[in-house]
Amino acid sequence: MNKIYKDDIHRIAIKNGRDGIIEKYTEETQELLDGLLANDIPNVKEEVVDVMIMCEQIIKLYGFSEDSLKEIKEYKIKRTKERVGIKDEKS
Repeated sequence: MNKIYKDDIHRIAIKNGRDGIIEKYTEETQELLDGLLANDIPNVKEEVVDVMIMCEQIIKLYGFSEDSLKEIKEYKIKRTKERVGIKDEKS
């Protein structure tokens, strides 16, 4: 991700603030759910991006590091694989 893009996301997050982000995130996730339920793939694609942008704003607003998020993500993926019975492939 280039610096200009990161700066833009940060500036948007500051401008929206916590309450604005919560309001917009709620709207965007509902639109994503509506697209999924309708199986409207082009809309789902657009709404996924909207939700991703909202998540990026939350990350910037709270100053979460990429390393801390990566560590949690890896743990959650591993836990989910175990829960649904997916075993790691052998090399």
